[in-house]
Amino acid sequence: MAAEQLRIIIVGSGLAGLAAARILREHHDVTVYERGGPDTATGGQGICLFSNGVKILQTMGFDRFRAGGVPCYGYRLFDKDGNQLQDFPIDFKGRYGADTLSMKRSDFRDELLRLATAPSDELGIQGRPAQIVFNTSVIDIDPEKATVTLKDGSAVEADVVIVADGVHSRLRRRIVGSDSYQAKKNGLTCYRIAASAEAVKEALGCLPVWWEPSTAEGRISGLQAGDGSSRMIAAYAIRNYEYMNFSCLFPTREHKGNVLESWYADGDRREMIEVFSDYYDPIRKILSIATEVKVWELQDMDPLPNWKRGRAIVIGDAAHAMTPLQGQGANMAVEDADSLRLLRPGLSHVEIESVLEQVDKVRRPRASRVLEDTRVMAKDITMEERLANLDYNCGYNGGLVLAEAAEQGASAPQQPASSPPNPTTGESTEPVTSIVSEGPVRYIPPDLDRTYNVPQDLSVSPSTPQAPPGPFHGILSKTRVFGNGHWMSSLPLADGLPFNKDMPAERSGEQISEAIAKCKQLARDIKKQLPSRSPLPTSIHQLLPSRPVLDELVKLYFDTFETCYRVLHITLFRAEYERYLSDPQTATTPFKVKLLLVMAIAAPLQGDAQAYNDLAAKARTSIYVAQGWLSAPFEKDRLTLDGIQIHCLLLLARQVNRVGADLAWISAGSLIRMAMQMGLHQDPSHLGETSVVQRELRRRLWYTILELNVQAALDSGMAPMITAAEYNTQPPSNLDDADLVEASGEGPRAKASSIPTQTSVLRLLADSLPLRLEATRVINNLQDKPSYDQVLRLGNDLASVCRGARIFVDQLMSTEHDMSTHQTRRFKYSFCEHYLSRFLLSLHYPYAIQGKRNPLYSYSQKVSLEAALDLVSLLEDELYRRLLLSGGGMYRDIVTRGAVVIFLELITQLEANNSIFSKQRNRARREPLLEDARKVVQYTHDRLWSGETNVRGYLFARMAMAQVEALLDGLPAKEAVINAASQSLTVCRHILESMAASSLSTSASPPDIASWTYGDMVAMPTVADTDLDFLSSENINFDLSDPYFVQQWTDQCLPQHLFNSEEEPRQGPILGELNLGVTAEE
Repeated sequence: MAAEQLRIIIVGSGLAGLAAARILREHHDVTVYERGGPDTATGGQGICLFSNGVKILQTMGFDRFRAGGVPCYGYRLFDKDGNQLQDFPIDFKGRYGADTLSMKRSDFRDELLRLATAPSDELGIQGRPAQIVFNTSVIDIDPEKATVTLKDGSAVEADVVIVADGVHSRLRRRIVGSDSYQAKKNGLTCYRIAASAEAVKEALGCLPVWWEPSTAEGRISGLQAGDGSSRMIAAYAIRNYEYMNFSCLFPTREHKGNVLESWYADGDRREMIEVFSDYYDPIRKILSIATEVKVWELQDMDPLPNWKRGRAIVIGDAAHAMTPLQGQGANMAVEDADSLRLLRPGLSHVEIESVLEQVDKVRRPRASRVLEDTRVMAKDITMEERLANLDYNCGYNGGLVLAEAAEQGASAPQQPASSPPNPTTGESTEPVTSIVSEGPVRYIPPDLDRTYNVPQDLSVSPSTPQAPPGPFHGILSKTRVFGNGHWMSSLPLADGLPFNKDMPAERSGEQISEAIAKCKQLARDIKKQLPSRSPLPTSIHQLLPSRPVLDELVKLYFDTFETCYRVLHITLFRAEYERYLSDPQTATTPFKVKLLLVMAIAAPLQGDAQAYNDLAAKARTSIYVAQGWLSAPFEKDRLTLDGIQIHCLLLLARQVNRVGADLAWISAGSLIRMAMQMGLHQDPSHLGETSVVQRELRRRLWYTILELNVQAALDSGMAPMITAAEYNTQPPSNLDDADLVEASGEGPRAKASSIPTQTSVLRLLADSLPLRLEATRVINNLQDKPSYDQVLRLGNDLASVCRGARIFVDQLMSTEHDMSTHQTRRFKYSFCEHYLSRFLLSLHYPYAIQGKRNPLYSYSQKVSLEAALDLVSLLEDELYRRLLLSGGGMYRDIVTRGAVVIFLELITQLEANNSIFSKQRNRARREPLLEDARKVVQYTHDRLWSGETNVRGYLFARMAMAQVEALLDGLPAKEAVINAASQSLTVCRHILESMAASSLSTSASPPDIASWTYGDMVAMPTVADTDLDFLSSENINFDLSDPYFVQQWTDQCLPQHLFNSEEEPRQGPILGELNLGVTAEE
């Protein structure tokens, strides 16, 4: 039986009151009494919401775009003549877990009003909207009985009364028990204006550098007089840079009547201009053209002795009015509202009082400290002290403190739950754990250390598996390890049984040994008669290109993939390569297979378009040959490090060349088991004496295998089938390959992580592997849907990993002094960006496509859009672009996820701006996003010319772009989409016909090689294209946010006569009449 809702009355519809109404409406019956009307003035000037407030707002479904919020990225200080004095860039999102936003105060209140009163299904939440009763004054309350008395004398009873009637509260005294707590002025006055960009451009000819978006860089700007007069102008953008808020501070000259009684009294423009008459001309002109001037004598209130009495509590400015010198007033109001989540349905009156007592204990000390810190901000304090205050404010995680307080029933700590980082260690002084309270999702801020402090020694990273103490419990036999379930493990424990190792060294023992050796030889002879794929075909050398091309491909492979994955030992492979070139007959079979796969992997990356078709054909054939050799049954000699290396190279080659890439997870699972059978999941230190080279190769290969596996699992929609608890292998040491060759004894000492080596990137990936394994299990869980709280927590950790990786790779690239080119160095950056950020996109993607229908997921929309744009930016890296053109599986992320997110964002924005005027006016602002959309269309087209036989990606991109352009121009979207489909399929047919003709002209493989690629060979996994005959104007679904949208592109077929370029496109439901099945690999 559901618990009974509480009846909650909120007095005041300001920021605190509306935020509380939004928080409580999901589980309770909420009524808000407002003495003013619906258009009650809240001030038309700006407001800053710092990370501590934004984190909470995101859980409410707050839409910053509706509120015109502008992200802030730090502070800049100028003198009164406009000369820059200091710049303090701050990554608020990276450091504290959420952006800091500036916006118009009235826009913020409107968004809170929407969140409090919009229909629940529109917000994707439960419960009923809060009821706002305007023009109704509450003149008294009884805290003990939780009743309010209205101006007409009537009394209304509730379970809880929340007083949020502002700085000049008339009801605060009923809770505090005294009238002595009132707002007091502090000696400063603030003129507040908002100027439009258009008006300023007209007056000045251009925007000042601290306003122009391209040069302002999101900074909050301060222009100080510098003469000891305390005069300062703070400026920040609002409404997406269309307006700028100006807060003009100066010592109060004289008290002007109602200025003390109101936050927003009309100001005297002439006095304002006079006060700042010595500022440089652009400022004076801006002050003169502002349409509205408000004046406010800064005031605050001493900390209250208590916030709670009976079943009533005071919040917002009524509880802790403070000046705007830290910009924390509105944030404290949001934090207050968030604390009321502890009010759960079914609480008794006694329990309500206890909960309100907990809220008082948690919130009052923190708000009082912020108030006192704000007073200090007006004094001459150091920048370090200011930043320490910023850490305290923005690092707050209210839910954790409240959950602990509610669970322990103890007084809550007075510091934030996620304390500022220690200046020397960067570590948070308190652990961050999950929220256990009921109600809306909770936000857990990221670990500050992972964001800003790159570990100096990755081998001791907290996420690195630690080798367990004591001996290895198992048995090592040749190249394999066995646990106690294997029969060999138990024999050493069986005392008293005869073993040949116990034979005495006499004639009878020698005879027995000789007989055993003879039997083994006969066994080998018998096995040779069994079917096998060894040796390789004699004409295998024909698959290799000419010497100059082969040299280039080998170098290209080692400059790209081998700097990221670690499969081969570079020095040893090159030595064997030189021997092969001198005398091919002496090369071993495993080396030949490795060389074929190195060529196959590097082939798509070379820049010679004319040689591409021939190399692509050789690469595919090489893949089939390697697959056949590796999959030969009953071949124990594959269980070697050579076999593991070939398996890794084969898996990578398949993905790079689109050969069964979608089913790489199945092969990765086999590779994992093969590696575990060989003991690679056990650190070499437990497996007896091995050389330094062998130890490091085993570690490198194990982490390469884990990386291949987790990436393939993410793509396949399946679990990675291994956890960090199932292996203890340490990450490879930070050493170059040459260090291992020259090593002796215990081996060389590992270099500091700040020194780039040939294992740096793999070690960086290994550091985040446990987190990405967990994320993959959550993303691909087929039984249980994760809570959005869990998604946010994982997303924040993944975002922190991505930021840390960018910093780390930047540092490595800046200190590299090898002979690699800028192009190959950039490949590392693109590789890490792609391999890490795709997990963030996959995690938020299901929620992002629902964001249009459910604003609760607007944060996922934002994160997914940023990740999708990061993917598109990879196309600027020419070398990595070639990989994205040729590859399958994960290398299709732009098509499979990125394109949907980008077009969904564009269509959502355009549908929100219905008028042609607004669309055209905002077109310039959208142009970067439109340009990225065009890049996606071109990219899908180029993939077809690079061998892609699946036309769906290009078809979708063209259709979606047509819809966007139709919305921009005010034309019918469906007609434009159908025309685009017809035109794009004509293009597809032309490209496929050209590809088919080209493939027929390619020379066939020699017969002995052909027998390896076709016939009775173990089948290479393939995925047939599914058809798309759903393209009917009656049936096609153009809503990208509909969960069916993606599915409809995977289980239908394409119509035939859309390929007919001679037929005129027709209107209406004609597409359903047409039928063309397009099937192809991948």
